[in-house]
Amino acid sequence: MTKPFSLLFVVVLCASAALAQTSARQAVEQKTNRSTLAWTTPAEASNYRITPRYDETMAYLRRLQQAAPKQLKIEVFGKTGEGRDLIAVIASRDGVFDPAALHRTNRPIVLLQNAIHAGEMDGKDSCLALLRDMVITKTQVGLLDKAVVVVIPIYNPDGHERFG
Repeated sequence: MTKPFSLLFVVVLCASAALAQTSARQAVEQKTNRSTLAWTTPAEASNYRITPRYDETMAYLRRLQQAAPKQLKIEVFGKTGEGRDLIAVIASRDGVFDPAALHRTNRPIVLLQNAIHAGEMDGKDSCLALLRDMVITKTQVGLLDKAVVVVIPIYNPDGHERFG
């Protein structure tokens, strides 16, 4: 009689452990999903039916930088004819943003330039998600082990804002 009882005990114990693991995994997934939802890009939020305007894009990037100041830096590299800032976002795994210091790391610097012409939004929207995934959700953090990523989200802000 002790064998069937022992076997039943082991089965119940294993089932309990499996349920506990499933519950723990679901809790982590829910937390991750909530965290990811908080960082949904404007394009994702609209199911890619809209793209954020210049100001909304800059606000999202500032929010990313505030959340990950040791990995992201926003640099203004000029002004448009209509007075908008031209910006580059530098993503670095270790907070090294100085060009000379970056050169000494021997990691390649990858430049992603988007929205060169009015109506070219796909790259901008993808890069917002990529930056998020490198420094917030960390699903693409491994890319920063291999390179420093520089993103120009909107190279032509004046053209970007002129659409109808």
